[in-house]
Amino acid sequence: MAKFTNLEYYEMIRAYILCDGNVDAARRLYETDCVHRVRARGTPEPIIPSGRTIQRTHQRLIDYGQFMTPNHAKASGRSRVSASIEDEVIDYFENDAKPRSTHAARRFGISRVLVWRILNTPGNRPRRKSVQVQPVERAEAGPRRAFCNFLISNPDINILWTDEAEFTSTGLSSAHDEEWWSLNYVDEKMDDEIRFSVKVWAGVIRNKIIGPIFIDGELKGQQYLEMLDTTIEDLIQEVPVSYLNNFYYQLDGDRTHSSHIITKFLNEKYGNYWIGSDGPVHWPTMSPDLTPCCFFLWPVIKELVYADEAETLEELKLKITQAFDKLRNETSVLNDLQSHLLKRANLCLEKDGQRFEKYLRKCEESL
Repeated sequence: MAKFTNLEYYEMIRAYILCDGNVDAARRLYETDCVHRVRARGTPEPIIPSGRTIQRTHQRLIDYGQFMTPNHAKASGRSRVSASIEDEVIDYFENDAKPRSTHAARRFGISRVLVWRILNTPGNRPRRKSVQVQPVERAEAGPRRAFCNFLISNPDINILWTDEAEFTSTGLSSAHDEEWWSLNYVDEKMDDEIRFSVKVWAGVIRNKIIGPIFIDGELKGQQYLEMLDTTIEDLIQEVPVSYLNNFYYQLDGDRTHSSHIITKFLNEKYGNYWIGSDGPVHWPTMSPDLTPCCFFLWPVIKELVYADEAETLEELKLKITQAFDKLRNETSVLNDLQSHLLKRANLCLEKDGQRFEKYLRKCEESL
């Protein structure tokens, strides 16, 4: 059953047209003006639609000449769900304090896989009002500015950006979840929902994707040292020779990366040419918005992997490998990655080292 009446859909269209297609302005107009007419016509507590709902309603009117998608035009095969259900799912993730895919599936009578598909459809990503992005402390803003100046002053250096993430049967998590996933919907997982999981190491250097490397168990200093000296080193030797000139190895602030044996190894192997919390080039804490692994690689891989649910650990690993292979073929996107990184560095400086991603279009639209 549709959540909105025809009158409410009419008022959405009216607001959208009056605001020249600006969905944020249309939503504000609906809330301050249109809602009073809806209330006067018999809906005592009307729900304020999201900007996405208003935009999708307008598009359906153009496509089909009516507010709802007709039966003959509904999706077939991959998913069968009405536009109104999609709108309700998106509204739930935008407005609920702690949205979860299991709750959404139960609430709307659809599978969790279908919930993921709705959320991962281009243009459907919820814009959460309740997300609290931690401000950058003054002590952290300085190192962020210094690192951005380093990037801008050395546009020709070749940085291998590295990171690890955990893929589970229910979704992807990372050491940076509380920071960089704030750009996406928040979908908290209960431990008993996770049937299997695997940790993955990967890297990005200019327009090349390195990895994945699957990690058995918890990654500790000695195991990471062995990876650096063998598997990762082998992968580095496969990148174009020109990328090994002015080559820097980057680590984030994970505690595993800060152990003495790792620092000692990197100092001996790379000298002044590595980036980390204790490195000769200091990596600023709280800065996943400045590493391509976090703002590009993991979000894209996540969307590819979780388009369909994996039933076993081996199937999950296969889907991860296939996702990396597919991304490697997206040459036009990868070729623009370096310029997008410098764009971020400049914007970070413009904002005095503070958070800046709200001033960017979504990464996939910028690249």
